[in-house]
Amino acid sequence: MIYGIITVDYEDFIKDNHKWNAMNNIIVPANKIMDFFDSYGIPVTFYCNVAEYIRMEQLGHCNAKLLYEHMNNIMKRGHEIQMHFHERTLHVDIGQDGQWKKSDFVEGDNILLRNIPEFEQGVRILRSINPDTNSYRGGGYLIEPIYDNFTYLHELGFKTDSSLGWSRRSKNFPPFLVNIHGLTEVPICKVDGIRWDMSASPRFVYAVNNIINNYQHFSKDMFIVMMGHTKQKIFWSDMTEILNIHKHNIHFITMSQVAT
Repeated sequence: MIYGIITVDYEDFIKDNHKWNAMNNIIVPANKIMDFFDSYGIPVTFYCNVAEYIRMEQLGHCNAKLLYEHMNNIMKRGHEIQMHFHERTLHVDIGQDGQWKKSDFVEGDNILLRNIPEFEQGVRILRSINPDTNSYRGGGYLIEPIYDNFTYLHELGFKTDSSLGWSRRSKNFPPFLVNIHGLTEVPICKVDGIRWDMSASPRFVYAVNNIINNYQHFSKDMFIVMMGHTKQKIFWSDMTEILNIHKHNIHFITMSQVAT
């Protein structure tokens, strides 16, 4: 069986001189994504950068209420939210003009999630909206040290992770589930360095063809993760063509369904 999982990182981009606007940069694009996949009857998994919501609340920003209401709406529409976490978001400020003011904080290659006080707060917030928040994606796709972080996520009741594979360190990453320290890894598979991505370029959109051709001879279920971001250009016509090709041979599910 070939399974497809449409995943979208639900976040704004942190950069100087960029106005924090949840409606234009997150909510409107996410609604367009849901409308598109609704027409195919395909559910979308939104990996919500809950650190961004937490920082908005800390600053008393009006975007916090908008995002909380919209994450509830995602669930009501039959899609789902899961957990994404950029620690760096907790260190930004907003100037008088409403624009980002970045700090000098940098997310490193080794982040101990257990040591971030706001992490469990983020888990509670997302589970107040989706009690089945049981999948995680690292900010910047960083999950090392794997043993420590997977053990911690398992303690918190997480069942899957989808961080591995995106890294440029590996050109190929197979679309098969891997059990690591109590969690099931659902990797972002790729062939020749190209992953299935709705918001990179048309050649990334069509990468699913290469992934299937490259791995279909294995007698295993394939789990092909499609990437996307709320704040990037999406190639809708190419998406339409590739889904019309594969809508009958790929069974689309959400991340929480992987764990069942």
